[in-house]
Amino acid sequence: MYRSFLALSFLFATALSAQEIWTVQQPGEMTTADFYLLENGSRTTGLLIGKKNSGSNDELLCFVMVTGYQWNPCPPGFTSFAGMSGAFITGAKYGSPTALYAIRTEIQGMSSVTALVRTDAFLNNMIVLKVFNNDTEEVNGSLAILGDTIWAGTNDGKVLRSTDGGTTFETFTVTADTEVGITYLHFTDAQKGYAAGGATKEEDTGEGTVTTVLDKGGIWTTTDGGASWTAVKENLPYAFMKVAPVTAGNGGDLTNVTWYAFYTDDESYSGGDVSKHAGVTSDNFATLTIAEPQANTGKKFGGFQAAGVDVIDGTDIWLGGVCSDFKACSVVSFDGGTTWLEMFMPADVGVSFMWSLKAQNFLDSKHGWAAGSVNTILRWGDPNEDLTEQPDTGTPDDAVIDDTPVADDTPIADNGPSDADEGGATDDVQNDTGSDDSDALYGEEEPACGCSLVF
Repeated sequence: MYRSFLALSFLFATALSAQEIWTVQQPGEMTTADFYLLENGSRTTGLLIGKKNSGSNDELLCFVMVTGYQWNPCPPGFTSFAGMSGAFITGAKYGSPTALYAIRTEIQGMSSVTALVRTDAFLNNMIVLKVFNNDTEEVNGSLAILGDTIWAGTNDGKVLRSTDGGTTFETFTVTADTEVGITYLHFTDAQKGYAAGGATKEEDTGEGTVTTVLDKGGIWTTTDGGASWTAVKENLPYAFMKVAPVTAGNGGDLTNVTWYAFYTDDESYSGGDVSKHAGVTSDNFATLTIAEPQANTGKKFGGFQAAGVDVIDGTDIWLGGVCSDFKACSVVSFDGGTTWLEMFMPADVGVSFMWSLKAQNFLDSKHGWAAGSVNTILRWGDPNEDLTEQPDTGTPDDAVIDDTPVADDTPIADNGPSDADEGGATDDVQNDTGSDDSDALYGEEEPACGCSLVF
């Protein structure tokens, strides 16, 4: 009996020690912040980019995580060079826990240069893999990486593919409609993948700019590595930032599954800030319904103002944003959407007023991150997990990629201060009107400060 009691006590204690919860990695502050990009290469590496309202100007926010315990300001070389120019990141993907690939646009006076770059986990030692022709290769920031293969979406219905780590690229057509931006890409292996996108139009009414989401949203699949694409659905009144299928037990067939989507529509632009939606469809996007599941606590998730959608292993669905009590909220379904649980936010994030989630990203259901509207950063996982050593994550996100430089790599000098490698430098300040936390900035979002960084 005594031994049985000890065994039960041990199992109970073990279960408690492995309990995942939300914890604060960076406390909030008395300000408002918006984030449009959150990526993680492993449980210890990550990149977070957004903006903070600093009175009359918007301050660029850029944080990098390399230890798993804290986020530091990005080194200045990642967003500017010696004060002579500014730069912004429209999309980024980790090819391995220690290698980050990014679409980076550098502004020089009244002109700009867009390039695919590779850098290490500290965001130093950047290498230019390809400089894009902005007139014929309108990349928007969407990326997928698998081994030596890199895919990049464009704003004219195409995808660029490199099978040699970025040395050379081929161009393939996803849709003949050149107004469509391919703003999300995901590949499950070297041949099978899917893409999503849409289009917007801006008009100056004399009293302000009105943004319209065109009926050009679509989802496409490929079975030959992106050389050809088949439409799941096209001509939808949405601009998709991300789509994810619930595929558990169906053998990978995407023709009859439930999809969750992260998107904007015309209603997203009816107020001041752009509201991003979480939606769900079980009829291949013939209809798309706002995802507002009710959790076990009685709260209903607010899919109209969402921060992100992640589907893990085809079964676990994570939704982040706000709930019916207008507070930050995280809900998850571990059974494909049948039942939902609320995963409680920390009671104190450093501020006393209401706040919401603005971005989220999960590697798996034991490792996730979120960024809040008060410039706070949160981690989902076991707070007692040992993060002192870099784990062997196998294939994070989309893949592991070879870090060997290609023959014609062009190194970019790191002109940051000597402590830049430690992440101790302070971000440069520039305007950034980006509001999406997707892999890409949409056409309606002006880069940085509307390309007005003139030196």
